[in-house]
Amino acid sequence: MEKLYGLERTTMERQLSRADLPGLAEEEVRRRVTFVVCGGGATGVEIAAEVHDLLEEELREVFPQVARLAPGVLHSALKACNDYAAGIESAAKVKCPALFILGERDQMTPRKAATPLIHALAGARTVALPSGHSIMAEAPDATLDALIEFIPAPVPAK
Repeated sequence: MEKLYGLERTTMERQLSRADLPGLAEEEVRRRVTFVVCGGGATGVEIAAEVHDLLEEELREVFPQVARLAPGVLHSALKACNDYAAGIESAAKVKCPALFILGERDQMTPRKAATPLIHALAGARTVALPSGHSIMAEAPDATLDALIEFIPAPVPAK
């Protein structure tokens, strides 16, 4: 469900993340997670079913831990990542091999956002997988394959 008849999936996901902000009254949380589907015809029913599947199945599968988080935890974690300012300078100090595994459909941290970090790590390898942001949940086999190919096999002891 990338698009629901013009309604972007990311719009819904963004609204759900806004409901996770610390200090919101329960009434405001409910308002932010309420979606109204207008129309009782086939299109309205289909959209309502897709929204239900997104909320009850897909997001719970990809983010099962979110349901257990205290209010505000997700927002605080994302804010901390966003506020960290020394990433490029720190990356330039890395001297070991590095692998970036990126999701081709990642809208939270798109590939172009990773480009400066990739360039800061001399000799870094990049693999793009057919997934969104939750690469290990969405493409577990491809993630494992990329890691196996990247990590050298152990040398047997003599």
